[in-house]
Amino acid sequence: MLKVLLLPLSTILIIGLCFKAEQKNNEGLYTALRLAVIKSLIIISVLAFSYTELVSAFNLLTPATASTFWLVIFLVAGIQNFQLKTFSIPQYKIFWKKIVLLQPLHCKYRLLSLVIFVIILCPLFFEAIYGTPNNLDSN
Repeated sequence: MLKVLLLPLSTILIIGLCFKAEQKNNEGLYTALRLAVIKSLIIISVLAFSYTELVSAFNLLTPATASTFWLVIFLVAGIQNFQLKTFSIPQYKIFWKKIVLLQPLHCKYRLLSLVIFVIILCPLFFEAIYGTPNNLDSN
């Protein structure tokens, strides 16, 4: 079960590192979060590409080596987050109120964000999780 969680947890830690770096640039809260997510996805994709190309060259591409690689990435990102004190409890509460609850946004933009989430992102999430039985690519 831990193997399944390594990549999402590593991504969250890398987003935290990028978010901290963007806050140092005096970006706004939403701009910093948007840039952090974009940069972290680029970092994760470069790491995944590098890992698969390097390890497959030596014919060592197995679940064990993938788990080891993402465990190392998780530990390095976790140590960096701990040293920089990226996520403290008071900062997390502020982050929750401002980002997740969309507190600084006008009511009409909150409603628009909710509609976008329900109409577009939820069906995409369910389609990504549930592969149809006749779709051989998803197995």
